[in-house]
Amino acid sequence: MADYALVQRGVCDNRVCEVSPYAKAESRDILRKSLNSHIWTWGGAQVATVSGYDAFISYSHQHDRTLGPALQASLERFAKPWRKLRMSRIFIDKADLAASPELWGSVEAGLASSRWFILLASADAAASVWVDREVRWWREHRTLDRLLIVATSPGLTWEQAEGDWSAAAPVPPSLRGAFSAEPFWIDLTDLPAGVRASQIPADQVAAVAAPVRGVPKDMLVGENLREHRRTMRLARGAIAVLAVLTVLAVTAGVIAIQDARAANTAAAAAVSGQLADQTEVVAATDPVQAAELAVASWRLAPTARARALARVSLLDVVAQPDRGAIATPGDSVAAPYHSVVFSPDGKILATASDNGAVRLWSVSTQRQVGAPMTADSKPVLAVAFSPDGTMLATASQDDTARLWDVATHRQIGAPMTADSDFVRDVAFSPDGKILATASNDGTARLWDVATHRQVGEPMTVGNGAVFAVAFSPDGKTLATVTGTNVAVWLWNVATQQRIGSLFFGNTEVIAVAFSPDGTMLATASAPGSGAAMTRLWDIGTEHEIGAPMTADGSFVEDVAFSPDGKILAAASQDDAARLWDVSTQRQMGAPMIAGSGEARAVAFSPDGKTLATADCDGTARVWDVATQQQVGAPMKADRDCVYDLAFSPDGKILATGSDDGTARLWDVATHRQVGVPIELNAGVHVVAFSPDGKILATGSDDGTARLWDVATHRQIGVPMTADDDYVRDVAFSPGGTILATASDDGTARLWDVATQQEIGVPMTADSEYVKGVAFSPDGTILATTSDDGTARLWDVATQQRIGPAMTPADTSLARVVFNQEGTILATSGGVAANGDASVQLWDVAFPRDLVGAVCAIAGDTPLTRAQWTADVPSEPYQQTCP
Repeated sequence: MADYALVQRGVCDNRVCEVSPYAKAESRDILRKSLNSHIWTWGGAQVATVSGYDAFISYSHQHDRTLGPALQASLERFAKPWRKLRMSRIFIDKADLAASPELWGSVEAGLASSRWFILLASADAAASVWVDREVRWWREHRTLDRLLIVATSPGLTWEQAEGDWSAAAPVPPSLRGAFSAEPFWIDLTDLPAGVRASQIPADQVAAVAAPVRGVPKDMLVGENLREHRRTMRLARGAIAVLAVLTVLAVTAGVIAIQDARAANTAAAAAVSGQLADQTEVVAATDPVQAAELAVASWRLAPTARARALARVSLLDVVAQPDRGAIATPGDSVAAPYHSVVFSPDGKILATASDNGAVRLWSVSTQRQVGAPMTADSKPVLAVAFSPDGTMLATASQDDTARLWDVATHRQIGAPMTADSDFVRDVAFSPDGKILATASNDGTARLWDVATHRQVGEPMTVGNGAVFAVAFSPDGKTLATVTGTNVAVWLWNVATQQRIGSLFFGNTEVIAVAFSPDGTMLATASAPGSGAAMTRLWDIGTEHEIGAPMTADGSFVEDVAFSPDGKILAAASQDDAARLWDVSTQRQMGAPMIAGSGEARAVAFSPDGKTLATADCDGTARVWDVATQQQVGAPMKADRDCVYDLAFSPDGKILATGSDDGTARLWDVATHRQVGVPIELNAGVHVVAFSPDGKILATGSDDGTARLWDVATHRQIGVPMTADDDYVRDVAFSPGGTILATASDDGTARLWDVATQQEIGVPMTADSEYVKGVAFSPDGTILATTSDDGTARLWDVATQQRIGPAMTPADTSLARVVFNQEGTILATSGGVAANGDASVQLWDVAFPRDLVGAVCAIAGDTPLTRAQWTADVPSEPYQQTCP
């Protein structure tokens, strides 16, 4: 499965390291989607615009995780004409607010813009501080006659004598004493767990929808029936048309047969669209089912939308860290996870959280297994399974390490108390007989697992804390990570004597791991306290193996793959261009010093034999890739920076864009300028040739992208204005029909080259600037880089984001490029805290058999007949996965 995930090369496993950040980003994406691209602010920055909602649904994410979204979908589509998207707008938060308390601002905005408040009353909702907070807000700012109660668990009774709800009634504290008489409420307690929108009876949906829409229930039910009949008549009409076409086919021969096929294709496309709609409805709550629906949509009609949903579903199932289900049930306050680890057989995931609880989760069902293991309320900082998976060790801020029975969730024996300070990490020896602990008191200790007694004396590393411990595969060596001079120390387990050390300067190392053969050690450093990278070390020599791709403390401005994808070129602010072997990630030869300014851009010739560089001394230069020697004299554009350059598809012309407001064309053979400069009134930040070489695109700091006829140097059509901010990058699609732009307004946009009109809506990257854009070789995916240090993938047809953001750096990214096969993405920029700037490579390969991959990951279980009937009741069952 990991082959299909977006995994950052050379850094820790994305599923472990990105759990909390991704959960936050996912919540943010859901918020953006739920607000339907209306205006909203996030941390003071405007990101969307809120118009009104008909209702706000308040519910328990533990009890009504499925029912809440299902009811939302039912209310929005009840009695809906086929031509309308929805009849109501319902606000519902599909993210777990207990894991993201900072989202209260978004919830408050939803409350403020809603006309009705719908409370799904359950025992879990009554105990939820968030549901109570939402109810309290509504009482303080709205009237109770617009609050509708829907019971989803038994016990909602009214005591006439007391004039209030019964003591056992599942209502939040803020709702007690609120009513002078029993209010109207709706009973949905008979609905089964995991109910879908199509399974909620129409009568019950109408009971909820009627007061919200201000229409009598019987009228709503009647309208819903009429719309259903109208839809069926349309369907029967379509069938009748097909029947007529079949009759005509007998007399009209081949032409009629083609018409019938077209009609069948249209019908299949319509059903495919229905399945795609349902995919989006369930995606947030059931990613596996969403994947199956996406496959069904694709197999019926392989449209661009179906392909995009299949890709998104693939990443949701494989790369989504929590798969939408792992949360912290019962916690009144969010408790961030400090550690997550898989059991040896991969079937169980253990999590350690800030509230002192350790939980086990079933990987197959994503549900918690048994009760939490809690010994103290202080944070548990690390967990580790024994090699046979029967025991779990924990490290806690209560100054202890503990052992737990995985089967019974009970503590085994007494705690192992290291000292009067935190225990930061634990690790079992390969045979499971010894437990190593890392302590905040500057010691590492060994413990006999059977007796819980300390083995030998503490291994003292100095005045700093020990952050992590790891055994070698043979169990003879222990590695410890310490804050003293930021070092990794190696110890002989038998004698507990130090046998080696690795020093890192000011880079904080937080994790270590041995290679399977025990000859190498990998170290991971902490973002924000040094270079956020992984290094390899030879245990025997204690020297680093290879080196990260860094640019001597200078920002990497641009990157480019050679046509064969084997070499990566990078331009950096230290005025140098460098070549890197992609397979080994090692630098090739010495840097190519471009001039006396900053190297701003690089470009390979189509044959890959020469490299062009742009420099802030006003020149462009050509280099021999084999010898890394300059070819001929510099091409002097002006005294200002040359921001960008590009070879024409035939390699004969080089285009440059300069800060002096010009774009220029140069003869590569003679290094002479071709014709007069193309003059603009603003600096030209980027240039790009169309695939046929006849058009040059420019992006400039006046907020426009423009097209130019290469033969005449005249502008084609009108400027494409994205915003008032800089256009940082432009890229033609492989077919040359679409131009993508990256703008300082935080968006990437697509433009029709023939008409210069914008296509669809802007792709917003949740950041102030979008710095780079690049199409995949097949033109179906657009990659973007932003100043927030992230790279993102977008589906070109739907302009929807694909998968989670990729975060390789602490600071702004500059450019992004695909290799020739579209399987590797390279990003540039990102100066880390120690001054190094890296070029990061990402595996972005999708499987060739997209449907097969999704089917395999979804469990090779096609949609059942019951599921098909619920989602597409008007169509006969079809098997989706082979």
